[in-house]
Amino acid sequence: MKTGYCDLIIDYLANWIAVEEDLSESYLKLAKKQTQPNVKKALETLASESKESGRTIKKLLIEFEDLAEARTNRRKLLEGLQHSSSRT
Repeated sequence: MKTGYCDLIIDYLANWIAVEEDLSESYLKLAKKQTQPNVKKALETLASESKESGRTIKKLLIEFEDLAEARTNRRKLLEGLQHSSSRT
């Protein structure tokens, strides 16, 4: 179960990863069509940087998923304590 701000951030990061992947592919396609070496090199650099950005954002996504899971686990633990204390 996910809650609150974590859902929003996770969704945003997932979308951002997709954008960076699309950018990287687009830059590479443009680079393949280029005849000017300096433009081709610039597009390849942009593709590489977008791909690296995607990898970095993926790491952030994993961290936020872990935070969301930890939050859910804490909530379940607190709910369990609440139920056990109400029985006594």
